[in-house]
Amino acid sequence: MEDGERAPGEKRLKEAIKTYLFLLNNNFKSETAINIASSKYFLSIKERELLKRCFHSFEFNKMVKQKTFNESQVEGKKIAIDYYNVVTTISEAIEGYFVFRCTDGIIRDLAKTEGRSKREWQIHETVMEYVKESLYEISPEEVVLVADKQVPFSGEYLSKASSLFSERLKNTKFYLDNMADSLLIKLSLEGKYIIASSDSLIAEKALNIFDLSSFVLKKLKILDKRVIEAIQFISDEI
Repeated sequence: MEDGERAPGEKRLKEAIKTYLFLLNNNFKSETAINIASSKYFLSIKERELLKRCFHSFEFNKMVKQKTFNESQVEGKKIAIDYYNVVTTISEAIEGYFVFRCTDGIIRDLAKTEGRSKREWQIHETVMEYVKESLYEISPEEVVLVADKQVPFSGEYLSKASSLFSERLKNTKFYLDNMADSLLIKLSLEGKYIIASSDSLIAEKALNIFDLSSFVLKKLKILDKRVIEAIQFISDEI
């Protein structure tokens, strides 16, 4: 196997993860901790991204788990969706790729590292159909789709997705912004929206989050088949 294709459960990677978590839990910055672990264990780009996205400090895990809502807590509330974040994660699983349940309990993917973060509208449409039907069951008060303005076709895709949502959901709209992450955090802090995103910065800053990708994939009975549990690497560390 080539360096970037090493099996995710091998001893070298487990040791790298343990080192990384030790550093995080001793107040090292994430980038510094990754660089140390990467140099010591010769991590590939994919493995570095896995550490960064899926493994977090004790305090971060506790904080995110406390603010993560389940579907019953989201029912009847306002939801703001990190559009590309949700589309990418759900797309990965339905196309047969693995996703990861990270140490903070959130489902994340490695699509960007694998060069799969850009998809045609047909895939977006399929994902948004699944999201629409899943959200319909919990009757949100309002659904807002948010995406980066600079990403090609964002306006077109959000307009189509919003129209699709309006077939089953009340009060749907979308926002394009040069700083979508900042807007989502603002919607949480000022507008009391529950944020559907797996982005770690958003998870840290938002008041409450909802793992929409996990919810949809559970409804589709796909999640258990495609998820890798991060805790399996470090069961004695969490």
